[in-house]
Parts: sequence; structure tokens; C-alpha cells
Amino acid sequence: MASLLSWKARVLGVHRWAGLVLGPVLLVMASTGIINLWRPALEPLISADLLTVAPCSTRVPIDVLTANAQLAHPAGKLDYVRILAADPGSQRLPAARVRFTDQLFVYLNPCTGEVLGERTRYGGLLGRVEQLHIFRYRADRERSLVSPLVASAFALALIGGGLFVWWPRHAAAAKVALQLKTRLQGPARSLHRHKTLGVYVCLILLLQVATALPLSFAWYKDGLYRLTGSALPAPAPLSRPSPSSGAATARLSMESFWQVAQRRTHPT
Repeated sequence: MASLLSWKARVLGVHRWAGLVLGPVLLVMASTGIINLWRPALEPLISADLLTVAPCSTRVPIDVLTANAQLAHPAGKLDYVRILAADPGSQRLPAARVRFTDQLFVYLNPCTGEVLGERTRYGGLLGRVEQLHIFRYRADRERSLVSPLVASAFALALIGGGLFVWWPRHAAAAKVALQLKTRLQGPARSLHRHKTLGVYVCLILLLQVATALPLSFAWYKDGLYRLTGSALPAPAPLSRPSPSSGAATARLSMESFWQVAQRRTHPT
């Protein structure tokens, strides 16, 4: 028993210092995450001239949009085109977005093909907020390791350590420990709420951490596949297979692909 109490005292010290060190970082991640959640609704209000245009009944082909975007950013390599539908009842139409592999977006009027402007992935106020949320400031990395490392330390030191310190010595005491006492006052009331509510909240937080780690660490994701006996996803081919025949074939336009996709998803 004395050994267990000694271990709990040590873990409690780590738990407290981890909270003091990681707390400000977690507060930044949480506050910026809330703003990111509302970004789709806030951004058209902040950058209306860049992200929205007046509605129209017809639009230019996708190939015209990409050609105009390439003229605006000739050094870029095309990545993808995003065409958004207007929300029901909206008085503005979302601008078309052409992204290049250097993470620069060119915004165009889908009705006329006019270039409205360009912006990097983390440009603008809300883009900076997203960048702060994931702590990504190096262009040579697809993602930052700060957020997943902080989340891992949070799961081990704060959630795991907190549960270890809280865990009752007897199973019968667990039921009492999970009850919220309303008659306590002062510091005792705050400490009791921290312990009791923390047990319930930690279940949600552990789920968030567990589902976020596969997005950040390939070894973690591959480990889940092996642990569940699932086959690993096949890697994408590095190059396209060459046609079987030597005759050159005409390449379809992007607009043709778009029309086929529209017919298949909206047959009526």
C-alpha cells in the first residue's frame, strides 16, 4: 500500500507539471479549433470579394477556369479544382478555387472566368488561425508534429496520470467517487469537481486523441491495421500505365468529366 501511495504521489507531481506546461498549448489548440469549426461560415463574410460572386445562370467550362488560373500563376503545377454550390437562400455564389501543388489558391468567377485574386493555403486571418491550430510553420513538412506530440503527452500525463491518481482502492468506493458532491465549499469543492468531472470528460478526450493519432503517425495507423488483422491500403502507383496500343488518343477535357459526374450523381 505504501508503495502504491508513493507512486501516486510521483504521478501526481508529473500530472500537475504537465498541466502547467501543456495547458497553455492545449488552450491555444482548443480556441483555434473552435474558430476553425466556424470557418466555412465566417470566411465568406470576412473575404466576400475574394470568395463569393454575384449569382448567374450559366458558368464557363472548367478548362477555361484552369487556363486562366495557370496564366495568373504560370510557375505552379495544377493540383485540383473546387467548385462549390451556393447554400439554399444565399444571395452570393462561391468562387471557383484552383489549387496548385505549392499550396497557392487562385480564385475565379465561375460565371465569367475572371481571376478574383490568389492566396496561399494559410493566407488571411482564418488561414493564420488554422496554421496556429496545427503549429505548421515549415513548408517542407506536410504536417507539424507539435499537435500530435502534445496530444500524446496530454493522454499519458494528464488523462492517464489523472485516472491513476484518482482510481479508488476498492471497487465499492468507485461508485461514491463518481458522485458529484454539491455541499462542498471553497478549494475542496473545486478539487472534487476537478476529479469527478475529469473522469467523465477524459472518456471523450481519450476518444479524440485515439482517433487523431492515426492522422499524424503512419506507424500508429499501420499498427491499427495489423492489430485488427486488416490489410494495409495499397500504395498509389508512382506513374500511370502506358496505353496498350501505340496509337495516340485524344484527352478528354475536364469539363467532359464534370458533365459525366453530374449526370451520374444527379440523373434527373
